[in-house]
Amino acid sequence: MLDCPAADREARIAELCNDAELAQDPALAQPDLAQRVRRWVTGHEPTGQALSPEELLGPDNRIAGRFRIQSFLGRGGMGEVYAVEDTELGGRIALKMIHPNLLGDPETAARFRREIQLARQVTHPNVCRVFDVGKDMVNGQERLFLTMEYLHGEVLSHYLQEHGELSPEEALALVRQMADGLDALHARGIIHRDLKPGNVMLVESPSAAPRLVIADFGLAREMADGAQPLTRPLAILGTPAYMAPEQLLGEPATAASDIYAFGLMAFEIATGHKIATGRWGPELMARVTEDIVFPEAKLPPGWEPALRRCLDRKPAARPRKASEFVEMLALPAVSVGSGTVRTEVQQAGRSWRIPVASFAALVIAAGLGIVYRQHSLRDKREPTIDPADTVRDLLVRYDKPGNPDLTIAQLAKANANGPHAALIHYELGLARYQKYLQGLNAADLDQAKAESLESIRLDADFPDAHTTLARIYARSGRMDLAEPEVREALRLDPRSANAWAALGSLFSQRGRSAEAREALQKAVDLAPDDWRWHKEMGIYLRDSGKLEEARKEFQTATQLTPDNSDAFNDLGNVLILESRFNEARGEFEHAIQISPQYRYYSGLGTALILESNYPGALSAFQQAVDLNPKSYMGWANLGAAASWTPGQKNKASEAYRKAIALAEVLRQRNPKDTVLLSRLGGFYAATDNPEKAIPLLRQAVALSPDSPEVTYRAGEAYEILHHRDEALRWVLKAISLGYSMEYINLSPELAGLRADSRFTAATKQAKR
Repeated sequence: MLDCPAADREARIAELCNDAELAQDPALAQPDLAQRVRRWVTGHEPTGQALSPEELLGPDNRIAGRFRIQSFLGRGGMGEVYAVEDTELGGRIALKMIHPNLLGDPETAARFRREIQLARQVTHPNVCRVFDVGKDMVNGQERLFLTMEYLHGEVLSHYLQEHGELSPEEALALVRQMADGLDALHARGIIHRDLKPGNVMLVESPSAAPRLVIADFGLAREMADGAQPLTRPLAILGTPAYMAPEQLLGEPATAASDIYAFGLMAFEIATGHKIATGRWGPELMARVTEDIVFPEAKLPPGWEPALRRCLDRKPAARPRKASEFVEMLALPAVSVGSGTVRTEVQQAGRSWRIPVASFAALVIAAGLGIVYRQHSLRDKREPTIDPADTVRDLLVRYDKPGNPDLTIAQLAKANANGPHAALIHYELGLARYQKYLQGLNAADLDQAKAESLESIRLDADFPDAHTTLARIYARSGRMDLAEPEVREALRLDPRSANAWAALGSLFSQRGRSAEAREALQKAVDLAPDDWRWHKEMGIYLRDSGKLEEARKEFQTATQLTPDNSDAFNDLGNVLILESRFNEARGEFEHAIQISPQYRYYSGLGTALILESNYPGALSAFQQAVDLNPKSYMGWANLGAAASWTPGQKNKASEAYRKAIALAEVLRQRNPKDTVLLSRLGGFYAATDNPEKAIPLLRQAVALSPDSPEVTYRAGEAYEILHHRDEALRWVLKAISLGYSMEYINLSPELAGLRADSRFTAATKQAKR
């Protein structure tokens, strides 16, 4: 419509609105349709003629006395963009100016300010950073401007034109980055509303694939309930070729509208072809009443069902997150009993959604993550297993070795395609996850994810399945999606102790101590006779330095389950922190007597080290790795004990090498697991390899700057590398975030730091 001469537009609008096919649809045959189109055209009219040479800001001109113009980059819908040098902080950034004739329009000015306000909330590698806003007199006029990240590369539309058809692997890599960026926006409550290839940049990288960056927040708005729109009623903003059906009708845009545009772009990336021409006419408006017809283009295997989810005409039927699209492309087959179920759409016309999330691990090296089924909403859907309670009991007592395998064997007898299929897949996913936690076999984690996704596909309103999937994603380094998923579980079942405990643990990982305790207390109050919630509360209290309270929670867990070796192991850990090493050793020995597991030998080794019994500790850690040679922490503990035992230097080096090899395998699978990154950095530090240690430590604290454990481990590693200033910085930050002073006081690696007068002064000041 915009490319139609102004004199001919009324005739074109009348032709469009009187189209016979569109007129048949009641939603479109409205008197105000022509007015909607006119308002859309008005909202997209160019705000001025092309800039004259006199209006352009030449090189060396300064904005606000600080930003020196280097070059003119281009002109967007709200202003011109320049490359500038920040003469105060250094470096090149981009500066965007709002058109002077928009300053008198309060609505447009509000949109511009909202662009800045919203964009500054997002810090993500796949979203363009926005830094600040300012004013200056330019060519005799007051101009508003914003500064943002300078992106050196090309827009996605040009990239696709120049590179032609991409391989499936290249296409998936770009789509995955775009999904991560869009999820980051939506997680902050932001809708882009004009997502298109022209608003996506591919930033050049000399040593890696291009970095995809979503830019231009000029049409963004908050998703908060009750938010006032920044545009007039019935105004249509966006680019027609990438508008969702509801946007074409002038209805409010939502996150689902962005998902629709994302689907259109994913198709274009995968095939090199566009689905719509972009002209305003029947071929575009047909989207409102008809399903998308894909052009003759070869899609990679498995893409079409996922794309049709994104491009569903009904917003509620689309995925809730862009990352779900990527997950749909990578779902393996799930084998249950004698049948195999594919975790992709198989039933024509069936609408399904796969919520994905992540969750922070709750426990230190000696502990297991905990996910359980609540005995509340699902009782009416028990699988036909005899006896019915066998599987439930096996899952609840996850502390006993072999229970996950027994669970899987029991569920193999069930009908995975019957009325209880969702429950069966959920319990299989939980069992696989528990098996992974006991053996750290990555294949178990993949299978757990597939089973959990299948459970949610079959029953999206299953609260514990959401919580289980959240914790599985935590082990895959996707903690950014955790809270929405746990809150979905609580929305479905507000009395789920499992979900409240999960939420509390998430808050604890983020340093939100008061909220963490409140949520965990709700879990305990909802099920006071369940040892699992006392355990989780004890872990939080222990890590918060509230050792006496933590010890009481673990003692309650041992009283509720006297044969629970895990509970005695937890009790031993908190006694270590209370410097009651002899008592701690007794609890670990009791746990070993119940069930000789590598984690308990690790606890025993720790107690012996703290009693300065290094040969005894070396023997205990050797028992641990003999029981579980796939545990990178087992080898790391052995390396630490050997390094403190005279004559065992070679053994220490070999143990650390094995720990590094195992941890690197996990890092390849979970590159955003910040606890793993910080520990791996420590292993490299222990082997005197700062070239590999420091980048890992920097990455870990950049991804989780408010994690007490990550910041502490970074500080300890820097101390090993003799970087005292960095060690002080991160250890003190860990303390401010609530990391236990008892751990810090017991660490042999931090003896020198504890004697530093700066550390002493800082900790004394904190106590005041």
